[in-house]
Amino acid sequence: MIARRDFLVSGAAALAWPLRASAQTARKPVIGVLFHSNPEPTLGILRGALQRLGYREGETIQLEVRVAEGSNARLSEMAAELVARKVEVIVAITTPAALAAKAATETIPIVMGAVADAVGSKLVASLARPGGNITGVSGAVGELAGKTLGLLREAVPSASRIGVLLNASDPFYVRLLEGIEAANLAAKADLQIFKIANFGQVEATFETMGANGIGAAVIQPTLPLQVVIAQALKHRLPTASPIRGYAEAGGLLSYAGHSQEMLSVAAGQVDQILRGAKPVDIAVRQPTRFELILNMKTAKALGLALPPLLLAQADEVIE
Repeated sequence: MIARRDFLVSGAAALAWPLRASAQTARKPVIGVLFHSNPEPTLGILRGALQRLGYREGETIQLEVRVAEGSNARLSEMAAELVARKVEVIVAITTPAALAAKAATETIPIVMGAVADAVGSKLVASLARPGGNITGVSGAVGELAGKTLGLLREAVPSASRIGVLLNASDPFYVRLLEGIEAANLAAKADLQIFKIANFGQVEATFETMGANGIGAAVIQPTLPLQVVIAQALKHRLPTASPIRGYAEAGGLLSYAGHSQEMLSVAAGQVDQILRGAKPVDIAVRQPTRFELILNMKTAKALGLALPPLLLAQADEVIE
């Protein structure tokens, strides 16, 4: 992996919470971590962020991790399990997980781990004054998806017909599609929309995209990324997604908020809550850094020669 740019963490003082861990007390707080799907690399980054704050899993904190494998019904059950477990705080990764956590409790603090649009999804009243029991990190995934479309067009200029693969079980797909369609006013691609109601439809959807002459596709991040990437490689279809782990898992490219920054902020908010702060008093944060990641191994497997200008824009290139 080749680093193309080194960024200084903007607002470092705001991200650098006191490094005193809750080991100062005899109590071992339990933190629930709720995933709709795709726990890695997010879970590993979150664990690292908590460790840098001085927390030691199994010694000063305990993590209760739940992964719903894309099932909204299971997600609701798992949120209820964490509430019944009486965890001190729930870290909810992605919009569906945050919505399930919100529906499950009005009292246990919830920290959103980079949801797509916290205000638009009605998770919080506003970023500055979230209200209720929720705070966290909110991205602008709709806008990032539009940017991802443009980058995919740069990567595959011959692809005039672009697929958009949406997760119909994630209500954010509406906003994500709006962002892509707004960006397409300039990109002028022939967009073809495909909605997946359950994850078992992924393979058939790729067959349909192949039959419809799709030359590249933008993927919603809450779809099962490993399954999607395997099908994309099988069908020799270049794909991109507005989530960092996508390129690292084998997708052609990703453009997203800096995951280390966002999860460091979320971990800091968990720390604040464990020390007695209330979510209502903690503003929702947004990413200040963004990364374009290109996977050259995947490009070669697809027979693509990525344009030099696109390579020059990349923050990282995976060889």
